[in-house]
Amino acid sequence: MPLFGPPDVRKLKPKDIKKLEAKRDVGTLVEALADSPDAVVRMEAACALAEVGDESALPALRRAARHPDNQEPYLFVPGAPKNQARWGVAQESRNAMKEIRTRTRSR
Repeated sequence: MPLFGPPDVRKLKPKDIKKLEAKRDVGTLVEALADSPDAVVRMEAACALAEVGDESALPALRRAARHPDNQEPYLFVPGAPKNQARWGVAQESRNAMKEIRTRTRSR
């Protein structure tokens, strides 16, 4: 990620998403969810948005859950234990929406 200015979401790696989550950078996470060519980055962005819990991410998560490019049910993540898959982008987006709604109701 660049030191100054916003990162180019098309070049983000999955490890960069954790840094954005720590910064609570909802705008860049939403951009990564929508525009990254890497499905693993999009899936990680959806998970990070759930952790941040900002309601402003709900429309982007809804779009991601419905987008035709995100409909693979599982992703095999490089570096994960052999034969371990994670939910795909659409399912993680739905999970994130549920998590955010649950948190906002309990406030």
